[in-house]
Amino acid sequence: MPKQATDPQPIFIGGCERSGTTMLASMIGRGRHVAVIPEAQFLIRLIESFGPCECYRKSDFVRELEDDPRFAIWNIEPPGRTVDAKVNLGEYFRELITEFVEQRHIERWVDHTPWSISYMKRLLGVFPEARFIHLVRDGRAVAASILSLPDWPFASIIGIAEHWQNRIAAGFAAQAAHPDRVITVRYEDLVSDSESELTRICEWLGVAYEHSMLERNNATLPAYTKGQHGLVGRKPRVERISAWRSSLTSKQIDIFETLTGDLLEMLGYEMLGNPTRRITRTERFAAALVDGWAAGIGRMRRRRRLRRHIKRRS
Repeated sequence: MPKQATDPQPIFIGGCERSGTTMLASMIGRGRHVAVIPEAQFLIRLIESFGPCECYRKSDFVRELEDDPRFAIWNIEPPGRTVDAKVNLGEYFRELITEFVEQRHIERWVDHTPWSISYMKRLLGVFPEARFIHLVRDGRAVAASILSLPDWPFASIIGIAEHWQNRIAAGFAAQAAHPDRVITVRYEDLVSDSESELTRICEWLGVAYEHSMLERNNATLPAYTKGQHGLVGRKPRVERISAWRSSLTSKQIDIFETLTGDLLEMLGYEMLGNPTRRITRTERFAAALVDGWAAGIGRMRRRRRLRRHIKRRS
């Protein structure tokens, strides 16, 4: 397959899970020269296995990817079965992108793996020209979304609150370390004033804003994750911003605000409950049990779903 005239530049959209990273990627990807790739959850493992700069035979990468069920989601053949040249990881990953987009000319590719922002230093080692979008969403809305879905490693409001804080902290730490490489976007602003936010984002990325980014489209999502992204491809709905108010119980809101109230307020989110209530030892113990159970069961279910996906593909 012919090489792109110029290497397309990477965009990583990160944040806490269920913050809208896939939605934003879908919107940006409606541009004519931007490609959205499936979540490259195997990329960090490749960096850890091969390092950012050393050169290896393509067959080495092929063997690594063949053993990774997350790569099967891409539904492509890894390059290197016929031409076994030596390349570094960045060069090889660009070949994967070219294989995925086929003959389409692109200027940018977008990965929307939420935890990518937590691995910014490693990713910059492979893609020094990368840009990162840190997407922030009200943690209570994130909690309501996570609690509505199966297979997640957190099933308690305490576990979700602490996880959300960690993801937010990683995003702002990345921006503090590399202010020229990271832009912060609020989910609520993106939904309520999509055109202005997308214009701002595109200008920062150096991507041409197109009106098609606001229109509904049939976003291409792997079958493995379609069930989690039922709203992707549709126009953003403003009512989604405050849907958590009726989804969470007053006790869940109280607990979440007690654990994260200072951060929520610093981010400009209004408090609703009683953020001064004390989290009891019993509540923490129960949360640890629930999250431990959810992590184990969720891991088993995800593996089973991946195996079914791989079987259908073969």
